[in-house]
Formats: sequence, C-alpha cells, structure tokens
Amino acid sequence: MDDRKQSRRRFLSSLLEAGIPIPKGRAKANTAAVSDVPSEANRKTTVSPPGSVSHEHLNSTCNGCQLCISACPTKALKPSTKDYDMAGLMQPHLDFSSGYCDYECNKCSEVCPTGAIEHISLEEKQDVQIGHAVLVESLCKANEQGECRLCESECPTGAIRFKENYNMPMVEIDGVKRYPRYPVIEDILCIGCGKCEHVCPSAIAKAIHVEGFEVHRT
Repeated sequence: MDDRKQSRRRFLSSLLEAGIPIPKGRAKANTAAVSDVPSEANRKTTVSPPGSVSHEHLNSTCNGCQLCISACPTKALKPSTKDYDMAGLMQPHLDFSSGYCDYECNKCSEVCPTGAIEHISLEEKQDVQIGHAVLVESLCKANEQGECRLCESECPTGAIRFKENYNMPMVEIDGVKRYPRYPVIEDILCIGCGKCEHVCPSAIAKAIHVEGFEVHRT
C-alpha cells in the first residue's frame, strides 16, 4: 500500500476512533433543508478545480495535503467532507458561498505536488469548463425594483445575457412597463467559475448555481 493510501486509512481510522461518522455519497446543497427551496436549486454534482481533469482523476491522485486550499486567493476551495464519494474525503472542491474560481488565477495548479491538479497555464485554465451555470427563474430578483443584473455584469466570459420573456405578464420597473428580463446562459461560453453564484443576492437559495462536470471539458 502506498504512502497516500496509508495516510488516508490512518485519517479515516482516527475519525472512527473519535466517534465521527464517515460521510458517504454526494453532497446536497445546504439549502436542501429549507422546505420552500425548489429542488432544481440544489447542486447535484460537485465542482472540482480546473486542472483536476475529472472527479476520478482527482480522487485517485490527491493526497489531501490542502496546499491548493491554502493557495486559493478567494477561499473558494474547501476540503470535501461528503462532496465526493468516500475516496475523495478532504480533497478540494469549490464552495461558491465562500468565493469563486478567479478567472485570472491558476495558483492551485501551481502548488499541487501530486498532479491531482495538473499544471495548466492561465490561458488553458480559462478554456476549461468545470461546470455550467443553471438558472432557477422563480428565485431570480432580476425584475424587482431596481433590477438586479449582477450575474451578467460579473461574468468574466460574457456567458450571461438578459433577454425579455414575452410569455410572462408585463412588470413595472422604475415607472416603466415592460416584459420581465431573465438571465440566459450560453453554455458554450460558461466555464463554471461560480462568480455568478457567489454574487447572486437571492436570500432563500441562489437563483443561479453551478452544476459540476464529473469530467471537465475543453
């Protein structure tokens, strides 16, 4: 058995000895406990950092050293507890409640000692799709007084554009009646960085969130 597997086994044994249950299965969004949150607002697939290639590659290669987590400037990388299967315990995943994957950063790929996050240039990183944004229209505040458009203005790739929904009743914004506008996501441009999710002001649950890709796309 290699050193990484021995370390993982010792860690799991220490959890059991301390009476801490070992998590199983995939994470549900924290909002799942809120009864009036639409099911489609809950993340179903964990988002792994760019350069990790796939969940399988990350889980089989990462030793849980946390160097990438320490290096993340926005603090979006967090150690997994139940976001992957048990093989991914304490391995990095992106938590967009804490931050987002900075478009101008590839620090995690520079510090990884095992190749679990492969070294990729900034240009390569900016082309990797680690997930895609999903809108839950019923939670969106875009058509409240003042008209929120944060997800559009903060998107680094221009993947989000607001368009009028002519199938909805007209609304009055700042004294002007018009059809409501909602974000439309261009999947081909979205890289899953999570900045839209991080800045979304929806209180009950995020109106826009990122679903991860188990295998990253380029």
